[in-house]
Amino acid sequence: MATLPEEPTKEQVLKFLARPASYGNLGLFIGAGFCKAVLNEAADDEIALSWGELLERAAKRLHVDYASIGKDGVSYPEIASTIVTASSDSTGEPFAVSLQQLKTELARLTAWYPSPEQRNKYSEYLEAFNPSWIITTNYDLVIEALLTGRSIPLGPNDPFSAPKGFVPVFHLHGVRT
Repeated sequence: MATLPEEPTKEQVLKFLARPASYGNLGLFIGAGFCKAVLNEAADDEIALSWGELLERAAKRLHVDYASIGKDGVSYPEIASTIVTASSDSTGEPFAVSLQQLKTELARLTAWYPSPEQRNKYSEYLEAFNPSWIITTNYDLVIEALLTGRSIPLGPNDPFSAPKGFVPVFHLHGVRT
């Protein structure tokens, strides 16, 4: 197995990545910071939000006091569950209805797409890597927008496969649609 030295040079890293890419085995794991960097790069106002910001805005729309929710040492999924429970308790709606309302708000709040300039710039980077697959923690479809016509979004219940010539983008936490 190929390994990198403890402090590799840029050239060593590029050669290390080139080998699996040339054999069609390079995969990427892309977190929320990627979309924030792409979309917020030239924006006067933050477009892409962090998980905490998303939950705070969704809670507000569901009339839940986000500030009153204990967040220290608590995961975002647990915070989301607390928002759903609080919404269900205050409205009298079943938990499942409040859960769907939260999902709808998160989908609305993550309807982000890169501008043509951002698409041109960042598509080049992804094309240069030529990944065989991508795993992401993001709900949004920014990666697919950068790989227009070459990618297929997959959710947690979908098999991790794609038609020949397509890059599967597996969304660990679900897809905004």
